[in-house]
Amino acid sequence: MDYAVSEACVEYVDGEPRRAPPRAAEPLSFSEIERSVIHLSQRDPVASIADLRDWRVSVARLVVGRRTNSLADKRLEELRRFAILVRVHGDPGDDALDRFLNAGYTVEQARLIHAMV
Repeated sequence: MDYAVSEACVEYVDGEPRRAPPRAAEPLSFSEIERSVIHLSQRDPVASIADLRDWRVSVARLVVGRRTNSLADKRLEELRRFAILVRVHGDPGDDALDRFLNAGYTVEQARLIHAMV
């Protein structure tokens, strides 16, 4: 669960290294609806992640046999998926983290999910 945060960007001006200006602070919590999605994901099986091509998901689908509908909001659906993978596998893997970050969440929020589930 040790998510590496990229180091401060360094740019070179006239051959001299300078730090890039600091970015805005990352949100350290979730909205009420996001917290609800995380809470609801605690009951969802890993088999509910329909398009994930992981062997563990395939085995879970065989055992569970039922599918959970995905959320209409793609960002919230990615949050749900990430929370399920953290709960079931501990370390969801780089691909899941990349999808989570690409959905607009932050590394700090990924760490917060680990603490919540």
